[in-house]
Amino acid sequence: MNLSVIIALALSVAVPAFAQGQNRPNGSAQRDSDNVLSAMFPACTAFSDAMDDKSRDLVRDGKIGLKACQSRDYLECVKTDTQKIRCAVTTAPPAECLAQITAFVQGKICGA
Repeated sequence: MNLSVIIALALSVAVPAFAQGQNRPNGSAQRDSDNVLSAMFPACTAFSDAMDDKSRDLVRDGKIGLKACQSRDYLECVKTDTQKIRCAVTTAPPAECLAQITAFVQGKICGA
């Protein structure tokens, strides 16, 4: 998996794992497809949903999240949790998903 995918996944999955159970200001809970990765990269929606599902399972089982964090370094826990989530998802992101993320990271969306 290349760096651009890791960045996008870390932004879309790790932070929500630590905020599990928190509601938005309007009181609604976050939905699977309602996250940064899906909004910015529509071709990644199915993969993002799989990551979200796995994140919820791992939080529920006490394997990731604030309660499972053994380090005093929050970022280390986010990194470790993101790796656990990705390793638990057995599917790869579609080629179009990777293409959308790569275009973003390389700045091909700028001035379009």
